[in-house]
Amino acid sequence: MSSSLPTLKEARIRRGYTQAKLAKMIECNSVQQISAWENNRVFPSKANRERLERALKMKINWDQNVPLNDLERKAFLDMILDVAKRNDQAAVDLILNPNAHELRKIVQELGYLEEKH
Repeated sequence: MSSSLPTLKEARIRRGYTQAKLAKMIECNSVQQISAWENNRVFPSKANRERLERALKMKINWDQNVPLNDLERKAFLDMILDVAKRNDQAAVDLILNPNAHELRKIVQELGYLEEKH
């Protein structure tokens, strides 16, 4: 998928929808579910991805919503420990506002995780 496609959260904001409005539009019982999808805690099913794209009237970059795997989480935790030692403000900002796609990129760039070939 093209990286120019928006994430779920970006698409929702572009449309001017709240999480509650989007949840109602796709007949989802929980605003927390929308939040979990936007914050990479849970990956939406294929049916829910299709409902979301129809409601938002645009394609979504789902690659950026794939939760971190165990190896990526361990690399991220190793990075957090090092960041705490160095007091690196840019890295702290990233940690406080996580985006799985950006986290993968950073942990790979800093050598905490080998790039997949």
